[in-house]
Amino acid sequence: RVPQSAPLTPEQCTPDRRVPNCLSGVWIWRRDEDDGRVWFHSRADSPVVGGIAALLCDLCSGHRREDLPRLVEEVVTPLR
Repeated sequence: RVPQSAPLTPEQCTPDRRVPNCLSGVWIWRRDEDDGRVWFHSRADSPVVGGIAALLCDLCSGHRREDLPRLVEEVVTPLR
């Protein structure tokens, strides 16, 4: 299990990090490491949406950038 990522601070919730077309305010930021792994951090106005965003960020964090499309296809897409 990947450790829970720290949420974004209000100051980090910039327009370029806001998820478009979402009724609730949601911000996601990707941090790239030198070894190719990525970490995701989020914040949301709604507690429910925030929980879902945090779950998805934790699920995708710690993986190599090139593994994310496969992860989304195998894990996230079936949840639709």
